[in-house]
Amino acid sequence: MSDILGDLFAFLSAVFWRWQSWAGGSGAGGSVVVIVGLYERLTGHSLSKQMYAGIFIVAFLFAAFFVAWRDQYHQVRTLKAQLEDTEPRLIGKIDQVIVGATGETQHAFLVILGNVKNLGYPSTIDSWSVDLRFDGLRTVSGRVVVLPAKPTLEVKHVGTNRSVLLKTSDYLPYRKTNQIPKNSAATGFIMAGFSGVTENEILSQKPTVIVKFTDVRDKAYEMERRIDSTPDDAIGLDDFKFR
Repeated sequence: MSDILGDLFAFLSAVFWRWQSWAGGSGAGGSVVVIVGLYERLTGHSLSKQMYAGIFIVAFLFAAFFVAWRDQYHQVRTLKAQLEDTEPRLIGKIDQVIVGATGETQHAFLVILGNVKNLGYPSTIDSWSVDLRFDGLRTVSGRVVVLPAKPTLEVKHVGTNRSVLLKTSDYLPYRKTNQIPKNSAATGFIMAGFSGVTENEILSQKPTVIVKFTDVRDKAYEMERRIDSTPDDAIGLDDFKFR
């Protein structure tokens, strides 16, 4: 209650001092005072009490309320802009999802390619996790893969022998010590395994892939993409080869 009364007193005080300043002939109110004085001198007519009250009390008071609010509004905007300059603002985007399976039929893998842009304060990215959300609100959490100490990962397409060659240096979970400057992006991939989920189940039900991560201040973010049947997604894998 005391905080409310204190805020109310501060607001009314700001309104009063602005009104008093204008009524005394300062600022924008000074122009009105001069115009009224000139009118009375040149015409020889004095304004009525009602007109004086309307101009110097009602109109000036309304203007004082508005200016007091406006000053606070712009101050909040300025402080908010200054705060944003000290906070990371990360935006993640999934560009491609490749679905495959290991020799275990009940263990599907995803290779997720994407990027994380930073529009704010420089930040690292950490605490990666990957989920699959199926229709009917079923969600399966995956296990982020630990890659072997090999320079490249070859993802081979079933049937066509087409492959995608990925650099392990672009593995996003391994880049948590790399800071992303303002207005820059980290591009790479993340790989996750899902026990109890088959490749055919993913390809047929087309769940949504949800990738979560945190910034340097442990603020949580997520990016998602629904798996579809376009050439970019769900191509199916023959195997994973590290070399």
